[in-house]
Amino acid sequence: MKNTAMTSEHENNALQIWRANIFMSAIRVIAFAGTFTYFVLIGFLFDDLTPFFFAVYTSAYLLILISAFATRIPVVYRAYTIAVLIYILGVFSSYEKAAMGDGRIWFMTAAVFTAIFLGRRAGLAVTGISTLTWGIIGLLFNRGSITLATEYNQFSLGIWGGTTVTFLMVNLAILFAIGSLLVNLNKTIHEGVLLRQKAEEQKDELEERRKILEKRSEDLEKSAKISRKIATLSSAEKILIQAPIILKNEFGFIGVAFFKLDKNNQLRLESCEGWNEQAHPKHDYAISLEEDITGMAVIHERAISNKETTKGLHVSLPETRSFASIPMRGHSSNITGVLLLQSNQFDDLDTDQLKTLQLLADQIAILMENATLLDEKASVFEAERRAYGDIAGAAWTDFMQKQTYSGFLRDKDGVRSLAAQPYHANLENAGAYQTPIKLRGRVIGYISADKTNQRPWTVSEKELLNTLAERLENTLDSARLYEELQERAARERLVSEASSRMRESLDVATVMKTAVEELHRALGNVAETEIWINPKEIDQDSTARE
Repeated sequence: MKNTAMTSEHENNALQIWRANIFMSAIRVIAFAGTFTYFVLIGFLFDDLTPFFFAVYTSAYLLILISAFATRIPVVYRAYTIAVLIYILGVFSSYEKAAMGDGRIWFMTAAVFTAIFLGRRAGLAVTGISTLTWGIIGLLFNRGSITLATEYNQFSLGIWGGTTVTFLMVNLAILFAIGSLLVNLNKTIHEGVLLRQKAEEQKDELEERRKILEKRSEDLEKSAKISRKIATLSSAEKILIQAPIILKNEFGFIGVAFFKLDKNNQLRLESCEGWNEQAHPKHDYAISLEEDITGMAVIHERAISNKETTKGLHVSLPETRSFASIPMRGHSSNITGVLLLQSNQFDDLDTDQLKTLQLLADQIAILMENATLLDEKASVFEAERRAYGDIAGAAWTDFMQKQTYSGFLRDKDGVRSLAAQPYHANLENAGAYQTPIKLRGRVIGYISADKTNQRPWTVSEKELLNTLAERLENTLDSARLYEELQERAARERLVSEASSRMRESLDVATVMKTAVEELHRALGNVAETEIWINPKEIDQDSTARE
């Protein structure tokens, strides 16, 4: 609704400007024609004119001059003034000379003038008013309500001369007005044709831009698809292998290669697809930055195609028509490598496509860095896991050496412990099944189950035993850690109590006596406990011997 209102307002403004231009041309023609008409009519009818009609014609002439040259007055007011003036001239001419005068011509002129410069509705209104006025004046003459002040001979030279001049001047004014109208109409049509041509040119330009945007949108969609595919790869090695294949298939390139920038500022080929294997090998291939267009991407730090430089490609396929090198930037925005592309189309690898491929190359570089960091973290985690597994295994070895049993057995007679002995799997019994108990990847024991009826174990039963083994792993390790903590707490408590008792006395002999008693009680399983002080070594380290 708002757009429609704005369009209608714009059209009305354009129409008003057009009418103003036509009015300025027509009114000045009317002014010059009116000057001629005024003096001719005054000359022909001077003897018959009354002072009143002379004043009316003179006032009308002056109003025409004011409307033609008083440009500060708005056009619409001047147009209304001229229309009313022409109508009044028609009334006075009809009243003065009845049907022999120029009344009908002035009424017709008023209607035409109003329709052109004030609109169709105003023209129709003036036509109705003029027709009604002419009919009323004729009715008044027929009834004798008004009479001619002077008897006119319709065959006299004055009547025919005045009417002829008026007819000529009015027709000239109308013709000039219509001529100006046609000139402006022709100008408007010409401008319309130019606008139409410009619109066609803009249409073609918009169509070209639409195609460019569609192509860029398609490239962005392909880039997003490639990024999603590469993001699913778990290692940098897989990215190097799969990325050239994905790029080649999605964009239709005939050659894709990844180069890595090493410490010597050389570009080494890491992976490729569509490489010219007959001319150069894939492995151990390196080029300097100044050798071809590949190194220019590093030197200029931006994507460069063959359209921008005369430097060629050292290794190219026979069907290559366009090629480009694109720098690859990682997290630190430093160039880590170059993406080299070859196409068999002349119009490929333009500026817009290079911008899209630059974003894709940076994303691939970041994904490769992330995959490398993930591999490094996985290696560190694996090393930590192995180290913890070794520590836990050693702890379990020490723990089991302290025990008098190696496991427990449940059979028809109930539960009993098993003496410490090496474990041997029962592989001859078809009803036997063994599942290992692992802790951080190291086996610390086994669950061995036998069926008396020699029936094989089902998958669900094996899964149940495996689940039990997994639950048992953490539970056993937690129990071992708890026992170690209890033992450590007990030792610390004994040490604390012994220290407290030793600090109860300030006598050296008493302290040593208390210490040997507390140590003997704390150790428990020793026959004798001794504490010695050697006077000769009192300046050196004190020695305690058990």
